[in-house]
Amino acid sequence: MSRSVHKLSVSFRYNYTCPDFFFLSSSLEQLHMNCAIMICTPVSWKSLRNLTLNSCKLSDDKAVANILSGCPVLENLELFYCLALPQRLDLSKSLNLRRLEIRWSCRSSYPLEIIAPQIRYLKVIVLEEPCTLVDVSSVTEANLEICIQKLFFTVADFVQIRVLKMLEKLQNVERLTFGRTLLQMLSLAELRGITFPMLKVHTLIVETMIVRSAIPGITRLLQNSPVLTKLIAQATCSGNINDHTLDYYLGVLGLNPDQCWRSEYIHNFPTSEGIFSMVRCENAASKLFTSFMELVLRNSKTLETMVIRFRPTPALALECFAQLLQMPPTLPHNDNVSIVLNPSNHSLIASVSLS
Repeated sequence: MSRSVHKLSVSFRYNYTCPDFFFLSSSLEQLHMNCAIMICTPVSWKSLRNLTLNSCKLSDDKAVANILSGCPVLENLELFYCLALPQRLDLSKSLNLRRLEIRWSCRSSYPLEIIAPQIRYLKVIVLEEPCTLVDVSSVTEANLEICIQKLFFTVADFVQIRVLKMLEKLQNVERLTFGRTLLQMLSLAELRGITFPMLKVHTLIVETMIVRSAIPGITRLLQNSPVLTKLIAQATCSGNINDHTLDYYLGVLGLNPDQCWRSEYIHNFPTSEGIFSMVRCENAASKLFTSFMELVLRNSKTLETMVIRFRPTPALALECFAQLLQMPPTLPHNDNVSIVLNPSNHSLIASVSLS
């Protein structure tokens, strides 16, 4: 490969096998590859700092180790939808690696194990089987999500336990993001009475529909984050697991779904089916978002800033603030909380006194 190439992005036809010379370059600093077979005979990318492999097939479980050994200054590794990842992804010898992102869409007979004690940022989106975090002790920011398709009843118990074990490994993370399906699984764990670890997170980000199936999980995360100062809620318009599936699962466990969802902090929130008619009415939508803000304030004593990202009209945003100000002054706070609705070109910001 030419020594003058510093950045390279290449897309091949499916199952293209990279020639040996492709793996030799002293100048390449950034590489993005799509749809290639990585046989990875001796690799020498001495200057490579950023590597993205998208829909690539690795020749064997030694391919990743071979790549890493030939990238001594690698800082950022992204593995998207790659086939034949090793069961044990050991990155401990990549001393300069700081960011790891994995999007794994392929079922396998084993959960991926990650050993990366030096990384600071971790993003993991997997299909039905959460990763096992063996050592991610230096991570300060993490983003987690899981997608569950047809195997919900087969993997639901396993996923809940695995997700909570992941949280145990992330207890020192300062900024933590949860996707919508992961929050639903945490809700099921909460309803079943499974113990959650305590967290040291300062910023919590939840990407979810504001519906009842996410509320128990969010509430427990708030209660188990005693130093939380900022919450960002990204309201989405879709979910992954429908309410009928969740209700059936609770029934199989011998729990009464109606009683599970009837608790004081859940009954104000709609189902994933009912939310669509609710958000079409500004008055109902304002009550929904106000209920969510009140829930957050009641369950986080140290919160300083709350950001709600959705697309309200100015009238809806003002109505939310008006309803929030009518809440009784009995929330567990001593200071003001800054509340931001829809941080964009039309943001509305208020400082609400809770004392």
